[in-house]
Amino acid sequence: MPEGISVLISDICLNKEIITDRKAYAYQQYFTLQFNDATGGDATDYNQPDAFDDIIYFGQSMIWLSNSFNGFKFYLPANTKIRGIKILFTKEHLLNFLDIDTVENFFATNFSLYFKKMYVEPVDAYYRSIMNELIKENAGHPLRNIFIHNRIMLLMETFLQRFLNKHPFNKKAIQLRDDVIIRLVKAEALLVKNFADPPPTIDKLAKACAMSATKFKHDFKSLYGLPLYEYYQKNRMMYARRLILEAKFVIKEVGTMVGYSNLGHFAGSFKKEFGILPSELMSANRVTNFIPTDDHHK
Repeated sequence: MPEGISVLISDICLNKEIITDRKAYAYQQYFTLQFNDATGGDATDYNQPDAFDDIIYFGQSMIWLSNSFNGFKFYLPANTKIRGIKILFTKEHLLNFLDIDTVENFFATNFSLYFKKMYVEPVDAYYRSIMNELIKENAGHPLRNIFIHNRIMLLMETFLQRFLNKHPFNKKAIQLRDDVIIRLVKAEALLVKNFADPPPTIDKLAKACAMSATKFKHDFKSLYGLPLYEYYQKNRMMYARRLILEAKFVIKEVGTMVGYSNLGHFAGSFKKEFGILPSELMSANRVTNFIPTDDHHK
């Protein structure tokens, strides 16, 4: 990219499990911001070798921010499908987004503490939407480079803003234990797994997290920023938008795929979320064509 930031965009399915040991790199400091939207895969039968006692399970829909000065070990189970965006940048790159005092404070206090371990954040509906646009972008579009650059900058800006909002000096920041975050991420995966069917009940999701329903609702909102079913609805509309932009289905089919039997109700919910009707988005996409149909890849 123009600023010297490096980006890797991937959409893969693993046939075999993978263990990666990333060694610390002491000669130059850089940072890796990894957006993973993962489905499938099962780590329950994995026998962790003694040499990898601090291994990090990488088969979840999470965002990892890591530092080249620290080494990490990752495990990916077989049959995992991963849509990923990996961004490599340096401290100097942050000066393009933040003033120098904020950057220095960013690194000197909270940032350095987080990098003793990985800083982790869940992938939500907003991140998924941007990631999908990058993965499905039209390689033949004349404004392709501008489009990619814009979306990468948007991902970084969103992540950095949320990071700063979670600073310990921010009294509104709510800290959750790592094990609680992992359980909530698993529950989120169940919640957004299939929009064609009714969503799981709060009791079912709370049980999957080994929490009371009250604690589950509170912690879920703390982590994802929205009440449970408001978050579900936003994800459902984001998924509908993604299907429309892929231009493989008519509007009625999209509505059915996200659980609506009434086309009018679907159109109303979509417009409430995006300020535009599904049919209007479909027409606009035919003109801009940033996210192509399959024919454009042939």
